[in-house]
Amino acid sequence: GNESAKSSALSITTLKVPDTTAPSIPQGLEADNIAQTSMEMAWAASSDDTGVTGYKVFRDGTQIATVTTTSFSDSSLSPETTYSYQVSAFDEAGNESAKSSAISVTTLEVPDTTPPSVPQELSADNITQTSARLTWEPSTDNESFGGYKVFRDGELIGTVENPLFNDFSLSPGTTYSYQVSAFDTSNNGSAKSVALAVTTLEEDINEAPVLEDMSQKIIHEGEFISFIISAIDPDNDPLVLTVTLEGGAPLSSIGAEFIDHGDGTGTFSWTPSFDQGDLEYELELSVSDGELSDAGSMVIAVMDVDIEAPAVPQGLRVDDVTQTTADIGWIASTDNIAVTGYKVFRDGDHIATVETPSFSDASLAANTTYSYQVSAFDAEGSESDKTAALSVTTLKEPDTIPPSIPQGLEADNITQLSARLTWEPSTDNESFGGYKVFRDGVLIGTVENPLFNDFSLSPGTTYSYQVSAFDVSNNESAKSSAISVTTLKAPDITPPSIPQGLEADNITPASVELAWVASTDDEGVTGYKVFRDGDHIATVETPAFGDSSLSPETTYSYQVSAFDEAGNESSKSAALSVTTLKVPDIASPSVPQGLQAGTITETTATLSWEASSDNVGVTGYKVFRNGSVVATITGTSYADQSLEPDTTYMYQVSAFDAENNESAKSLSIEIKTLPLEEDLPCEEVIGEGNFNGCYYNNEDLTDLRVERVDEKINFDWGYGRPHPDVSSSRFSVSWTGRFLFEDGSYTFDIDVNDGIRLYIDGELILNKWERQRYTQHYMVVKKMTPGHHVIKVEYYDYVSSAVAKVDWMKSSDPENEKLMVDNADDEFSVTGFWSKGTYYKGYIGSNYSYNAAGYGNDVAKWDLSVVKSGKYQVFASWAGRKNHATNAKYEIFNMGSIQHPPAVNQQESPAGQWYSLGVYDFTTGPVIVTLSDDANGYVVADAIKLVPIE
Repeated sequence: GNESAKSSALSITTLKVPDTTAPSIPQGLEADNIAQTSMEMAWAASSDDTGVTGYKVFRDGTQIATVTTTSFSDSSLSPETTYSYQVSAFDEAGNESAKSSAISVTTLEVPDTTPPSVPQELSADNITQTSARLTWEPSTDNESFGGYKVFRDGELIGTVENPLFNDFSLSPGTTYSYQVSAFDTSNNGSAKSVALAVTTLEEDINEAPVLEDMSQKIIHEGEFISFIISAIDPDNDPLVLTVTLEGGAPLSSIGAEFIDHGDGTGTFSWTPSFDQGDLEYELELSVSDGELSDAGSMVIAVMDVDIEAPAVPQGLRVDDVTQTTADIGWIASTDNIAVTGYKVFRDGDHIATVETPSFSDASLAANTTYSYQVSAFDAEGSESDKTAALSVTTLKEPDTIPPSIPQGLEADNITQLSARLTWEPSTDNESFGGYKVFRDGVLIGTVENPLFNDFSLSPGTTYSYQVSAFDVSNNESAKSSAISVTTLKAPDITPPSIPQGLEADNITPASVELAWVASTDDEGVTGYKVFRDGDHIATVETPAFGDSSLSPETTYSYQVSAFDEAGNESSKSAALSVTTLKVPDIASPSVPQGLQAGTITETTATLSWEASSDNVGVTGYKVFRNGSVVATITGTSYADQSLEPDTTYMYQVSAFDAENNESAKSLSIEIKTLPLEEDLPCEEVIGEGNFNGCYYNNEDLTDLRVERVDEKINFDWGYGRPHPDVSSSRFSVSWTGRFLFEDGSYTFDIDVNDGIRLYIDGELILNKWERQRYTQHYMVVKKMTPGHHVIKVEYYDYVSSAVAKVDWMKSSDPENEKLMVDNADDEFSVTGFWSKGTYYKGYIGSNYSYNAAGYGNDVAKWDLSVVKSGKYQVFASWAGRKNHATNAKYEIFNMGSIQHPPAVNQQESPAGQWYSLGVYDFTTGPVIVTLSDDANGYVVADAIKLVPIE
């Protein structure tokens, strides 16, 4: 039963249960601070049984980042692009939640900074005394056009969407200056248009005469009265004055008299009898200038002798009170005869006598109480008692304290055309009114709150702003401290001038130094791009560059362009050709191998051999015939064309390089020419499937120098020669060949500089045996029977570039008639550089083709066809414009015939869209119409149609 003590304790930790639970799916994914190339996003933290380790960010389904916080900033985006974002959470064990709900984010677009074009052709019509209508040509914009601002005498008076504005707020006989600018929806504004002066019509108005006011007259019985009645006329027209009693009764009925003096005045005189007292007599007055008139009236009161006082005035009242004045009034008193006037008393003192029941007292003190009374009296001096007293208190002194001066004036939101101003609010002792905003010392606006937007600025201009405060009593503070605001510059779109005077110096086998005259720019040249053989190889800040990566004996073409800070780049300079020096070469090429003979005729032999090698490069080969050099050439073949028939010759070849290092001669070969067969004149030799070419040393097909076989006529010798034995400035050629044709129509296309004649089976089809300044294109359509036909072409060149090209192609015989072809159809084709247009209206179909004036090298072609021989009227269509040609030249081809309609004027669109080129006889088959650029302006190729004439 004895038990030992316990052993030392052992600590055991069991293993964790494996973590297989993924974090919760991230929630609340949101985007913020979205810009053109970046955005920020955030989400609510996920939860996990052991703890979230981090988050994976997905863009358009692809993981782009792993973060440990609940936010992410993506700065690798493209403008105006929509992206889809999701987020998943993961823990330390690698358990990952499902992706969150996707959010869609669209980056901002690149701002438009290009203003519309400046409005052109501003004009005015419908001008009256008080209005005018303005119109102008529409402006264009690179993106979204907004509208136009209209300025009169430099002030903005209206904004419109279309190029038309009516101004109805003008004064007669006044000259105004108008300008218009264009703006787009991004508030980019163009410069103002050229100013237009508009003068309104003069006002021509006959003004009416005016009678002078006549006050009431009061007299007693038996008392004589006489006074002047007068009128004025603004136009100084002659006037006629008339005076009658009320109702038109004559003055003589009461014993009165009126004399019109004829100068706009007249005299009224009257002595009332003693039985005419205690009555009022109304006189009716009129004046006329013969067209317009004025009328009035006045009263003469005739009184008896009076001793009765008037009644006491009633209803004494105050009508208006200021700090220093009071207007009082009362009900008129009555009298047995008539009230003559009233006495006004202030604080018991008589201060005024008036005729009417009202009085203005202008000698008062502010904020003071006064007592007023009034009495009435008549003509005999009888006076009523005073009225009850009226107490009147004047107003307090006005507010003369201005608000505090605005502080903290600053500007933001500055663009090319606008700026926003803000400042701290001012304070006032009584009632605050608002603020006045000054630009360069001139008042430009009044606002109630401390904020002002100025939208009438010019790009790249500095302005000075100040602000003052005022109250409702029109007390105004001093102006604030001035701030200077400079608008953003207009985008610089003017490239620097093209670099001039490009020169090379210090040329070595591997390097060259270039220099040129510095370019100029309206803002300043930033640098230059250097191009070698068309590739951009360097950018430098100064007009010089050293190129040290060249190869010896190599010709390079250099050009330079200039650019400014805005990225505007000039055109490239004229190309400069530079050839590096060669490395001295003393090694000879290898000896030519494999010398052999090819075709041998009576007078010719062709030789060929394997190319030699050289440490630098083989320049050419010397051909030896019987030990003497007969030719020096660059290729590995040679045709010796100056041999004698039935003769044996020995040939060798050596190679040489540019330093005239020459190899040994090759092994010799021996050849023998064929014996001479019976000779035929050159032009009687007819090739089979190719041409026998006879080359003459002048332009009249005489002095034969060379006879050879030409597979086809497709030559552009430039200013060279077809053979060393023929002159390079004056020569002629006759080609003759027999060719197999199928049954059908063929179109012969010919390009030639100078004279050409085409024969088919001896028949002269085309005869243009004349000198040409430029290469001309001709076309002939010919019906051919099946079998062989002899084609003969005669050509001559005189001094200028030599071009001779003749080819033919079978035309598709029409299964269905093709009587109309538009420039958008497959049957329309061009040679040269033609453009498509839709701007000028009047064309057929979706567009028209056009080309600038040239020399006839660029040609538009319409391929039509008729299935029935007969007469057809040919019509052409084009869109007219002032810069189009007045001598556009069409040609019409049909089965060997060529028609030349009179040149047409394309400056006006044809009436009804079609213009007749004439009526012509056509044979069943193709009808081809062409229009060349040989004209004095732009030529327009639109549509051609054929109308059969019954």
